[in-house]
Amino acid sequence: MPVGVFIGGLGIALAGLAPTYALAFLAIVLSGIGVAAFHPEGSRFANYLSGSRRASGMSLFSVGGNVGFALGPVMVTPLVLAFGLHGTAFMVIPAVAMAVVLFRELPRLVTFRHAAAKRLEQAGVRDDWSAFLRLAASWRCAPSCTSGSSRSCRCTSSGT
Repeated sequence: MPVGVFIGGLGIALAGLAPTYALAFLAIVLSGIGVAAFHPEGSRFANYLSGSRRASGMSLFSVGGNVGFALGPVMVTPLVLAFGLHGTAFMVIPAVAMAVVLFRELPRLVTFRHAAAKRLEQAGVRDDWSAFLRLAASWRCAPSCTSGSSRSCRCTSSGT
C-alpha cells in the first residue's frame, strides 16, 4: 500500500515535468499503476478494520477516495499557477507523507488481517480451490451471437 501511494503521487508529480506528450503519458500511466496497486489492498484493509460494520467501512473508504479525487485539482491548480507546469512536482510531498504514514502503520494494520483470518477460521470458512478450478474450467468464451450481429456476442458457460 505505501509503495502504491508513492508511485501514484510520483506519476502525477512527474507529469508536469515531462518535456513531451509521450513522457507525460508514461507519467500518468505510472500514476495509474500506483493507484491500481493501492486500491485492492486498501479496500481489503478497510474491510478488516470495519469489523462487523463492513458496509460503513467500505462507504468511508469510497467517500475518502472521492474526497481525494476532488482535492487533487484544488491542490494542483495553485501550484501550476505559481510555478507553471513544473509545480506538479510538489505533489510528491503529500504522496511521500502518506506513504510514510502507511509504512509506519502497516505493522498495526496487519494485526487486523490476522484477526479477520481467525474469525473466518473459527466460522469454518476456508478457501475451496477445487470448486474454484471446476467453475473456472466450466466457462469458455466462444461466439454466441444472435441475429448475425457481432455486437451481441457474449461468453457462455459450457454447463448451460
